[in-house]
Amino acid sequence: MKIRFQILLLAFTFLIFNQKGFGQFHPYLKGFNIVIESKSTFLTWTVGRGSLCFGINVYRSTDDIDYVLIGKIEGECGSIETDKVYSFTDKSPVVPGDNYYKLEFGINGFSEPSIKVTFIDYGATGLILRPNLITSGNQVTLYFDNPQNHEMKVDIHAIDGRTFRKSEQFQGGDQYTIKMDVNPGSYIMVLTNLSTNEQMTQYFNVIR
Repeated sequence: MKIRFQILLLAFTFLIFNQKGFGQFHPYLKGFNIVIESKSTFLTWTVGRGSLCFGINVYRSTDDIDYVLIGKIEGECGSIETDKVYSFTDKSPVVPGDNYYKLEFGINGFSEPSIKVTFIDYGATGLILRPNLITSGNQVTLYFDNPQNHEMKVDIHAIDGRTFRKSEQFQGGDQYTIKMDVNPGSYIMVLTNLSTNEQMTQYFNVIR
């Protein structure tokens, strides 16, 4: 009975040893990507061939410290023979704000590092400028909604409607930085989507 108990103990120790990732069954995260879809995030990840786990938990945090469980993939995961792709949609991310995501593979621990997604509230105009306090000669960054990565054009007009800065065109993205080489005063920023001709405007002041 004593010998049988020792054999069972050794077998159990070997199982835990493998499950903790020292053997071929340790989950290997081959890819982890996030796509923003309106006010939700679509997560996809790949568990590499030769890795097995039992259950995948999806966690979210707003500070990359305290995480909460937001979803589960039940049952066995991974495969000895092929890569396996999994997905999860977070329908209630923190908007506006930062969202950090991690995956937990059963007793095998968390994926590292986390992936960060930031949602910005563009307000009623669809365009915001940062910093709020704009000084002449310094840079300002435009943040705007451009999910299709259309080509954009930005113009700066004086408050009386005169064009005060030559147009700048740029391809894709949802932010753009320009230098405020204008005199102190009140201005209008006009951002034009060259594919849809939609315009977004924002009033701002430049100080000395």
